[in-house]
Amino acid sequence: MRKFWGLLINEYVKIFSRAATLIMLALLVLAGVGYNFIVSQEARMYTHSVEDEVWSDYDQWIADEKTNKDEGWQLRVEQYEFERDSQIPHETSQNYRYAAINAAFDIKAQLQSGYLAERGVDLKAAEQLMKDFLSLSRGGDVKTFWQLKIKLLDLNVYDETKPELDAERWRIDTILALDLDVWGEDWRARVAEQAANVRATLIVPEEGAKITKETAQKIQNQQDAIALLEYRLENNIPVCLEESRFHELMPSGAEDGSYWSALKDSTLILIFVGLLVILVAGVSVSQEFSQGTVKFLLLQPVKRGKIFAAKYVSILTVGLLMVALYFVVNAVSAGLFLGGFGDIGAPYLHFVDGKIVESSAFIPVIKEYLIGTVSIAVYATLAFAVSTLLRNTALAVLISGALLGGGTVSQDFFWSGHPDWGRYLIFFNVDLNTIARGESVFFQHTVPFALCVIAVYLLVFLLTAWDGFTRRDVK
Repeated sequence: MRKFWGLLINEYVKIFSRAATLIMLALLVLAGVGYNFIVSQEARMYTHSVEDEVWSDYDQWIADEKTNKDEGWQLRVEQYEFERDSQIPHETSQNYRYAAINAAFDIKAQLQSGYLAERGVDLKAAEQLMKDFLSLSRGGDVKTFWQLKIKLLDLNVYDETKPELDAERWRIDTILALDLDVWGEDWRARVAEQAANVRATLIVPEEGAKITKETAQKIQNQQDAIALLEYRLENNIPVCLEESRFHELMPSGAEDGSYWSALKDSTLILIFVGLLVILVAGVSVSQEFSQGTVKFLLLQPVKRGKIFAAKYVSILTVGLLMVALYFVVNAVSAGLFLGGFGDIGAPYLHFVDGKIVESSAFIPVIKEYLIGTVSIAVYATLAFAVSTLLRNTALAVLISGALLGGGTVSQDFFWSGHPDWGRYLIFFNVDLNTIARGESVFFQHTVPFALCVIAVYLLVFLLTAWDGFTRRDVK
């Protein structure tokens, strides 16, 4: 065992004494910093400040409507003139007055079209509600606005379904109970809206109907998503990460451009780390042969198998080191570029035995990083095998890099064609994070199946490399 450790340390010395390795580590740091810098710039681009009291736009809008004369232009001109003459300040606290104007003119449009009469809606009540909204736009309070919105739901002016009406009533009740600022930066208002959206689409099976396993899972996901959002409101949790099964139902608890969103999404470019590890693995054996130093290794009283194992283990551990470095760089630079480290204590909300449990948000991120190392290990093994067989550095790196890029191209091809035999290719099984989220191109593609495929390919790669290293003659 002592000889093996000596060989392993010798391999580390070789790897880190190369200028190329130090350059790759520097590139890795720059990649992490650059990624978070780009995310911060994109977040700023989509952050727009609203200027106060800009009335000149209304005249232009009115002129455009009178020129184009699209369907309903007269009513839009009337609304623009009303808004211009009301001169409501463009302040967050006053936005309910704009919402009141929009509600009033929506009702007026429905009345003029005859749609409300066809549906048997109380026209006098609708007209009175329209007048109440217009009156509120001239002066009132936000509580009155929501009370009028409840009356609007009672009339069902927009012909919504019962689940939609119940969901909106729940949202309004929550807004009034918690005094939420819907038009400002109140995160609770956004969470309440997300919960209402899930409630509105909640699957309610008919009595006595048979429910498939897939439908039952969808219903469970919807119910859990509602419970999770309500939990955030009850426990005042503005930022969090949650299970990936909720991503189709609601936005993440970490908004785009935030610390946790950037850190979690940084796993998407782990392929860059894989490319660097391929470079390390590609020169591991081939350079020994091309420079003739392999003879000095083989002269030692150590079996070739141990030399082979030391080289392979050194490549894998250097790959892990690169992943760890990339994670640390992203964790630090995300805080530096994206508003500080104030959200670093955000929780990860997940269900255990039907109950919501809080843990550190670092747990799912680190888990995705560790799962991402599987693909890096696979491509590193492939590069190591090619390096052992070809004993030519340039060809080893070129072929391994081409196979890495070819995997991406082949995935694009299979997305369009979906031939089922593609699930047995290594390229479609290394991205375990995508498979775990249920986003694989293949139906019922599971993580255990992917791991079995990976194990078979790794065995083939290693046996091929072992044979090439231990049995071939050295010239």
